[in-house]
Amino acid sequence: MPTPDELSNTLASRGIAGAPYTPEKIAPLLADFPRRRAAVDAQTGAHRSA
Repeated sequence: MPTPDELSNTLASRGIAGAPYTPEKIAPLLADFPRRRAAVDAQTGAHRSA
């Protein structure tokens, strides 16, 4: 999983930048991603490997 800085830099390199995409704002989303993905998988019955 990328770090907040890596993800912010990747988004910026693709022209996606601004206040919502700072490393400080991205960090909590990345930290919560595994829980969110598991919840979506449980709802859809999908079984993905990480």
